[in-house]
Amino acid sequence: MAAAGLEEVYMQPETQWNRRVLALCFIINAIFIGVAYALLIRGLPPCAVLLGGGAMATGVLCALAARQRVSSPGIPTPKKPAAVLQPKSVAVPPAPSADPVHRAVQVLALLQQKGRLIDFLQEDLGAYQDAQIGAAVRSIHEGCRQALGEMLDLRPVLEAEEGAAITVPVGFDPQAIRLTGNVVGQPPFQGVLRHRGWRTGRVELPEQLTPANPGNQGFVLQAAEVEVEGRSC
Repeated sequence: MAAAGLEEVYMQPETQWNRRVLALCFIINAIFIGVAYALLIRGLPPCAVLLGGGAMATGVLCALAARQRVSSPGIPTPKKPAAVLQPKSVAVPPAPSADPVHRAVQVLALLQQKGRLIDFLQEDLGAYQDAQIGAAVRSIHEGCRQALGEMLDLRPVLEAEEGAAITVPVGFDPQAIRLTGNVVGQPPFQGVLRHRGWRTGRVELPEQLTPANPGNQGFVLQAAEVEVEGRSC
């Protein structure tokens, strides 16, 4: 229906022009008939009257039609709607995510560098006395504690003291609180806190290169140290 209405609007000036030309034709024909009748009454030959009158009527009609055509409004040309320019979306590349394997190796390397943790865990303690182990653990503890403090903040999951009686409420997070013992029914549960748990606050690994993996033979957590005593022959 919209297309039909648009066509009607565009064809309206042409229709008005056709009606005016038709009216002029009737008027000129009436004048021609009257003039021809008057000339015939005066005794002029019919052929001359018809030819002369027809030529005069045709000339007058063409002149008036041309004048009317020029003065009549032209048919408007429909304009195409202006193209709406859509802003170009700039593709934002996703932030590169750190490889979790590389990050885990980096943490292990830091614990080794600060506290010799790998050395301690890989050592066979069966040949040492408790006093000897205790003396060695003190330095390892201090170094690993310093490394953790540089990388992240640790806080307990539950603030109560270990050994205290607590209530596990309804809707507790099973990933943060693990139930042991005689777990029957639905919460709330009454129990004794055996371990407060740990969760991280700030996590900020230092910006440094990932430990090297030469020849794809494994990450170098700490380079081997060789004390050179002299040149070999």
